[in-house]
This record gives sequence, structure tokens and C-alpha cells, in this order.
Amino acid sequence: MTPATVRHIEIAYQRHHAQRYSVTPFDRNVRGLARALVYRHILRALDAIHLTSALEAERIIGAPLTFLTSDKHLLSAAAGEGLLTDNPLNHP
Repeated sequence: MTPATVRHIEIAYQRHHAQRYSVTPFDRNVRGLARALVYRHILRALDAIHLTSALEAERIIGAPLTFLTSDKHLLSAAAGEGLLTDNPLNHP
């Protein structure tokens, strides 16, 4: 690829990202909730961060989100926290 092509792709990606994604800050509140979820649901640290980020995104957006994962334990934890859930493996 030429440098111009790479730059074009980069700009297109940044535009897409800005329009379609919401970034959840990883602040003290998110870390605290993730820590609590580790103990409440016996989660791995990164799974707790994943779940906490979804909960925070739902709070920020103010509308229900569907939490996607193929990890059955994490799906159960997300449902226990009140999120809608779905397993992408159920949709071949």
C-alpha cells in the first residue's frame, strides 16, 4: 500500500469510529465496580472490566444494551447485573 492509501484508510476508520462507537472512560469508578464484580461473580479481571464497561456504557447512553460474549459464566454475570445478553455462537 502506498502512504496515501494508508492515510485514506486511517481517516475512514477514524470517521467510522467517531460515528459508531462510544468510548467508556476507565476511571476510578469503573475500576471500583470491576473490582466488586470480580468478587460478586467470581470473574477474571478482564472479564470484569468488559462487563463494567458495558454497564457504564448503558448508563451513559441511557438505553438498554445487549452484552455479547460466548463465555457462559460471563453471560450469567451480565444477566445478573441486569443487562440483556446474547451469545454470538447461537447465530451461525
